[in-house]
Amino acid sequence: MQRVYDPQDPFNTNARPNAWTPPLNTSWNWGADHVYGVNLGGLFVLEPFISPALYQKYPGAVDEWTLSELMAADNSTGRGLRAQLEAHYDTFIVRGLNCLDMICFIADFSLRQSIETWDGEPFLPKVCWKYILRVFEWARKYGLRIYLDLHTVRDHKTVRPGVPAPVSYELGQVNFMNGIIGVSKWADFLPGSDRIILDTHPYFVFDGQPNNSPLVDDDGTGEPGGVWPKQACSAWGPSINTSRSAFGVTVAGEFSNGYNDCGLFVNGVGNGASYKGDCSVMIDWANWNTTFKPA
Repeated sequence: MQRVYDPQDPFNTNARPNAWTPPLNTSWNWGADHVYGVNLGGLFVLEPFISPALYQKYPGAVDEWTLSELMAADNSTGRGLRAQLEAHYDTFIVRGLNCLDMICFIADFSLRQSIETWDGEPFLPKVCWKYILRVFEWARKYGLRIYLDLHTVRDHKTVRPGVPAPVSYELGQVNFMNGIIGVSKWADFLPGSDRIILDTHPYFVFDGQPNNSPLVDDDGTGEPGGVWPKQACSAWGPSINTSRSAFGVTVAGEFSNGYNDCGLFVNGVGNGASYKGDCSVMIDWANWNTTFKPA
């Protein structure tokens, strides 16, 4: 790892997060370099299942819009919209071994940022920018590349966080949410074009299967997680690799090898789990033992 931070030379791009990732001053080769990333989706875009602690304070909040309204109306000490969101922005990432060093090990991360468009929106304005710049500064220091998603920007496929909108072609969108058709169906999409990326979101959670295989079994590998790590690689790896050849740049912008939707607010506020098994163990986090936690 090569870290670079010089306030007198802020555009120094010699930093490198690890031995297998090119430094920032070297062009990325999509045909050879691999993206090993983590999504910091809950930093600036507040969805209930990613930032549940904020929503638990306000039972009437179902999305960032309603959460912002309720926070703004809360005059309790230490509450209010700005105070709570600044505390969230300031503590979401902790520099040190437990966070940034782990991100450096995988070399890249994606960052979602909501963009206000219309008058009357309740979101906190003109505050998070300094925290965005801080993340950029850390990324430059540690040699991390950022995949930036301007979430809810005008004419985007999503007009409110967590609320997809139909594509309106007369507005000229270039970002399409085209349902569950599989990456193979895009192989001949706009042949000969460039500057196109295919973003797929693979999950086991929503496949409708019982998915009862336990997490604590090591599947003969000596590693926790049961069958799920290997199953994720076997189920998703070949199709994504094929798409990289047949289509072009293909990434999994969201993915999880979690096998049930027992987590808090996974299906939205007020909606229970569709999982047909027993969720009691999964939600009783206070009593997880040392065998279950690593899994």
